[in-house]
Amino acid sequence: ADESDARLAPEVGTPAVAKSADGAPYDVPSRADCALCHSHGDGVLGFSALQLSDDRDPLAPHASASNPATLMELTRRGIVRDLPARGLERPPRIDAATPRERAALGYLHTNCGSCHRADGLLAPLGLVLEARPGEDSSEYESGLRSNSSRHIHPGAPDESLLWARMSTRAPSAQMPPLATHRVDAAALELVGAWIREDLVPTDTRTDL
Repeated sequence: ADESDARLAPEVGTPAVAKSADGAPYDVPSRADCALCHSHGDGVLGFSALQLSDDRDPLAPHASASNPATLMELTRRGIVRDLPARGLERPPRIDAATPRERAALGYLHTNCGSCHRADGLLAPLGLVLEARPGEDSSEYESGLRSNSSRHIHPGAPDESLLWARMSTRAPSAQMPPLATHRVDAAALELVGAWIREDLVPTDTRTDL
């Protein structure tokens, strides 16, 4: 009761072992599922320098008004050491064309980047954030049934595989693939608006 000890979950995990504050079930993943992420030598999983940046993104979904664990504060407290001076002089920030694009790419960095990166679990697929947003390519086919084979279809979120995977919790299709039971409605709206409005030519946009 005082959270001073813990019980080892079975190898297959424990579904719905508890509920979150909003009532969503919380699972203890299987050991195989845990190993998908926690086996690549990463020192820390869950945040990056960008997420600790003092240059906070006001449009980020679920962002708190303040963050007591920014790079500047952690450096001041001696928790982070030897940080290059430019990390404080110019806090990490996504270079984006619009505030909405910054927020959308930030969400994808946080929730997708741990696997979709050059040295991540899905590195052979090549679907990393450095890829040009809205690239019209069917080079990497998907097993998800959708209106389009494009990962991102500029101007049409409902024809984009990215948006389709975010909008479902079917185990064989959802993204992220583990540890979530509910669609993130705020993030889905943000990414949908980014695809629909920000990735189309300026002369056809409706939000100007």
